Amino acid sequence: MTAWSRRSVLTALGLSPLLPACGGGGAGNRRATTAVASLGSTRSVLRELVGSMSARFPYAAGLAAISTRRRTMADATEIHREATTRAEVVFTAVDAQGLRLVRRTSDLSPDGLARAAADLVGTATRGDFGKPRTHAAKLDGDPRRPGPWTQHAEQLLDRSRRHGGSRIVYRTTFLDVDDREVVFVGDGRDLLQRVVRARGGVAFVGTAGSTTYTSVAEQASTAGLNTLAIEDDELEAAADSALALLTARRPPSGEFDLVLDPTAAGHFVGRCVAPALLFDQWAIGASRAAALREQSVGSEAVTIIDDPSLPGGFGSYSFDDEGLDAAPRTLIDRGVLRDTLARGRSPSNVYLSGGQAAGRDELMSDVTNGLLLEGALTAYTDAAHWSVGLRASRAREIANGKLTGRLYGPLLLHGDVPGLLGAVRAATSDVRFTAGDDMAMGAPHLLTRGTVVG
Repeated sequence: MTAWSRRSVLTALGLSPLLPACGGGGAGNRRATTAVASLGSTRSVLRELVGSMSARFPYAAGLAAISTRRRTMADATEIHREATTRAEVVFTAVDAQGLRLVRRTSDLSPDGLARAAADLVGTATRGDFGKPRTHAAKLDGDPRRPGPWTQHAEQLLDRSRRHGGSRIVYRTTFLDVDDREVVFVGDGRDLLQRVVRARGGVAFVGTAGSTTYTSVAEQASTAGLNTLAIEDDELEAAADSALALLTARRPPSGEFDLVLDPTAAGHFVGRCVAPALLFDQWAIGASRAAALREQSVGSEAVTIIDDPSLPGGFGSYSFDDEGLDAAPRTLIDRGVLRDTLARGRSPSNVYLSGGQAAGRDELMSDVTNGLLLEGALTAYTDAAHWSVGLRASRAREIANGKLTGRLYGPLLLHGDVPGLLGAVRAATSDVRFTAGDDMAMGAPHLLTRGTVVG
């Protein structure tokens, strides 16, 4: 597997290539090295330091996180393993005037923690004070050594060879495991959690001329590797999808009725709606959505919830960065924008609630001339304008409530978030989730109207 093809596949999957864990770099790039202490000893130091800070500030807290990420990829030529580790502590205090002070460090030694706390106590200005001095953390052993994830990837690769035949020019299995331990001490709470996010699947690649088409069958969970049970029919569907795109037509441009599959609707919710609802964006006036609170931003068919307490959800956790217990939060309620995400909270399992339609065919029955968008590739928003940019890998023509059999290649859905939400007419009852970064993006099939560009 060439470096180019590995990087290309990782990019297509939304997984940025990792650098090797503890090596590399010339003399000019060397960093101070600090052994990662156990969170048990770090927790003890945090208790002492936060206790001292509490004597001066009405609110004081410390958050420590150690994350080890392991990635395995297997193809016909090799098994490739990468690993990295990150460690960080964040001290936060609020003074009597409501001034919020923050200090970060990646030095988890007792002296490093004490220096960061002392810097915060001696600070007289607001905010987050830039990047901390970086300390490369020593790993306990070599996380790149073969493990159960390697065997899992090899077995999945063997199964993938049954699908797609020789017209699939490349296939690879991938497994991405992020093992994170977090401690929060402060404000009367002393908490510990471990979150292990596992994401795995198979990418099938076909080429037509200089164009490469990738289709993926994957699953993601915080419930362990054993839950990533990708069935043969899912592998077959992904291989068929990659092959079908080899003969796809150039997509049309214009305004259409649109049925978004769960990946497209999920990316729209997770990448275009939720980022405009972050607390920090509202606090600094960088989000158009802040001015729309308690106003209608969608049809009554639109309810969007963020729920970090979902069992096994890829974005699930026990408590957030402020030490608050995981609990669902309704962001948009039947079209009305109700709330922002809380301080210290990023999107977790953010999803659009299901509707009343029995299935995709029922949604399409209400479409005279439109498109079915499938296989989201990327999505983004400009929070200041709350815009939509969503690229789907394919579209199918709908005419008089039926698929015509005409298949189009990649296209871009763009426009205004409230505009697309306001045009939502119906949704199916089943909600399916797609993994992205540290969150899960969920949605049913969704019927709306918008503008696409081929």
